[in-house]
Amino acid sequence: MSGLLRRAATYTAGGLLSQGVVFLLWLILPWLLPPAEIGLFALAMFAVELLTTLATLGMDAALVRFAGEGGKRPTVLAAGYLNGTLAYLAVALLVGLLAFVGPAGWSNILDWVTGHAGLVLLAVLANVLWNLFQSGQVAARQAGRYAGYQLGKALLYFVLALAFTQWLEATAALLIASAAVASTVMLTIALLREGFPERLPLAEVAAEGRNLGRYGLPLMFYGLLGIFVTYTQRLLMDHYSELAMLGVFAYFNALVIQINGLWAGVNKAWTPEYFLLVEQDQGRAMALLRGMMAILMIVYPALLVAYVLMGEAFLNGMVFPSTYQAQAVLFYVMLLAPLYTGLYSIAYPLYYYDLRTRRILAISAFLALANLLIGLLLIEGWAARGAALSFLLLAMLTAWTYLLAYPGWRGEGRLVTAIAVATLSGLVASVCLLIYGSVWLYALLLAATSGAAWLLCRDTASPLFIRFLRALKHDVAAPAP
Repeated sequence: MSGLLRRAATYTAGGLLSQGVVFLLWLILPWLLPPAEIGLFALAMFAVELLTTLATLGMDAALVRFAGEGGKRPTVLAAGYLNGTLAYLAVALLVGLLAFVGPAGWSNILDWVTGHAGLVLLAVLANVLWNLFQSGQVAARQAGRYAGYQLGKALLYFVLALAFTQWLEATAALLIASAAVASTVMLTIALLREGFPERLPLAEVAAEGRNLGRYGLPLMFYGLLGIFVTYTQRLLMDHYSELAMLGVFAYFNALVIQINGLWAGVNKAWTPEYFLLVEQDQGRAMALLRGMMAILMIVYPALLVAYVLMGEAFLNGMVFPSTYQAQAVLFYVMLLAPLYTGLYSIAYPLYYYDLRTRRILAISAFLALANLLIGLLLIEGWAARGAALSFLLLAMLTAWTYLLAYPGWRGEGRLVTAIAVATLSGLVASVCLLIYGSVWLYALLLAATSGAAWLLCRDTASPLFIRFLRALKHDVAAPAP
């Protein structure tokens, strides 16, 4: 257990540091770029992430699942890279065709992609290779190396983005270029240190590639739906609002997505650790999931209350330009979403372990459709406030859809009750904040949410927290080998 805790702590610390660096960059960007350019950058990010998911072909998830299996690891890694390369060539052909025949003036995002086709393809290639490399490290449980390279990439991106926007004209294209260069440089350093993949017979690699493809393809569509879900509000804001208002919303949305990105990193790193634990003791693995979810529901709302109070007192004025300070309620509402994203992310390995990729894909399709309908309903009439509320509703709906889709949670009465209380109180608090602008009522309801979670889940949370402290004390006190 102590080894699992050490690796989990390493992944979490690395994720906190790397996401914190990118978070800091986003805090600086509104002082360098006008809101309209930030809005354009948000659309460009959608295009790059969408094409990256297509070009990865689900191989990142497949490598996490299968590349840790001893003697098969070199073949699995080579097959993942082969599939990714072929998928990237197909994506490059698609982007090339769009650049030549794509209609001009149809949308801001299509115009940007066709006008920067070469940059987009370079960014996608860098992302694909980086994702596959890091997935191989996660599968091998190389926690320290994974966290170190991830932090190195984030720091390099931070430096390049600031340098480019200071020395050259600050544009969305330069920010995309900074990310691509950072990925390429860190990947080159990593491959020189770790070594390049082995050369294996093509027939053997291709056969393994077919097996990986059958597993990864549904997860690629799952990833695509996830991207559409993440960016639906921005795309609808592009249609129903001015680019400057999209920039304000996208800025706050990006800050929250950085927090969700931390959860994604924990999810990716925690999944193989859960696989290892569940094979040893399934009951213990479930107890760990329950404890982590309970602690999250107690701690996160309390931390959010502290931030809201400090933000109103002095912090917002220090961090945000005046244009963004006037819309701080959007940020407060969206900051509640990581609570529900965290509940989903903690439990995701439970769903993922059984290889139910088709069920996960069906759930993703449902969530994408629901998100679109909710967004259309709220954003058309309520603009940025509707976008913030729809973003929160999607996080709540995601957590509950997975909770209800898997019968194993139905016997967890107190935990499910605590999640229901957190959902209802969070929704009421957010709607009151958006309608009446009462920050104090919002903070009071969140404090009540944290207290209710403690009353309902203290028997689940306390033992895990005590065991964690004991394991940490044991690891610190243990002599060096």
